[in-house]
Amino acid sequence: ASLRQDARGDWVEVSHGDIHLRFGRASPLDAVERLKTTVLPALASRLGEVHTVDLRYLNGFSVSWRPAPSAAAAKSTAGAPPAAPAVPGVSP
Repeated sequence: ASLRQDARGDWVEVSHGDIHLRFGRASPLDAVERLKTTVLPALASRLGEVHTVDLRYLNGFSVSWRPAPSAAAAKSTAGAPPAAPAVPGVSP
């Protein structure tokens, strides 16, 4: 969705899925192959949980995850009354 250079000179991309990719000061195109062959396959099953992938490391990458749903959100569904059981032949 966007590619910019931050105040430190690092290249940062934000994908359409709101994943932040930190490429460092080198050309972001240099990291694309590693992104395609290593990072995406490793994170494929959890991409929805990824907030940032940091590709500035020579021998790997780091991941920061999106925060878990807040306790307030969990309480709002936990405090709801249970649904009435369905009774065959009786409409609500």
